[in-house]
Amino acid sequence: MENLALRVLVVEDDYVLSRSLRALLARLGYSVTGAAPTAELALALFEAQPPDLVLLDVELADGSDGIELARELNRRRPVPLVFLTAFTDRATFERAKEVGPCAFLNKPYDETLLGNAIELAAQQFARSLRPSAASEAAAGLLMPEAVWLREGGRLLRVELRELHWLEADDSYLHLHTTARKHTVRMSMKDLLERLPAAQFVRVHRSYIANLHAIDSLDLSQGEVLLRGGARLALGPSYRDDLLRRLTLLGG
Repeated sequence: MENLALRVLVVEDDYVLSRSLRALLARLGYSVTGAAPTAELALALFEAQPPDLVLLDVELADGSDGIELARELNRRRPVPLVFLTAFTDRATFERAKEVGPCAFLNKPYDETLLGNAIELAAQQFARSLRPSAASEAAAGLLMPEAVWLREGGRLLRVELRELHWLEADDSYLHLHTTARKHTVRMSMKDLLERLPAAQFVRVHRSYIANLHAIDSLDLSQGEVLLRGGARLALGPSYRDDLLRRLTLLGG
């Protein structure tokens, strides 16, 4: 599947709250990879179905500490963390800060607060991966191997390998994938800064191409031919940079 909703692991020991949280996530358009009442089960689910974000309670049913669980999750694979807690004391907050959560949500919360916390957590985590990409015009969020696009009140995942080319259209960008087109409001310069330089290259003032999607170049016609049949104009000022990215054999 090309587009996937943000995948969330829920770690909450109260069954009623866990069920309510999963219902809220479904309404927000997110996918729940699993729900765990204990640290042990949370770690197992984390490995079996890697999530994009973890919502976790500070105090769990088996007496384990959600903050220590967060530390272990970070050790295995960094992932945006959102703490859910009924505790509002400063000591708990200071301990939680040590593991670098992206958000701290006090109970009780509603759908709006939850949605805002998740979106901010994903954005903060994305920027931590690319500290130089500090543009505020973030219509897409970079995470490993994917970009995250806002669509209504949710975030959609688009795999970078499926993102074949991008087209500038005034203040908008059209992102063309194997199956559909997405449109975001941001500049080409801002988006290019957020994409892996080794994978994406500007071939024209209006086009960016995924090097993995290029089938051939027609240098006589000044065209880049992509898998799926798309043909992009190759601007003379971008030709040499593109050719330097390729491994050329023969004379």
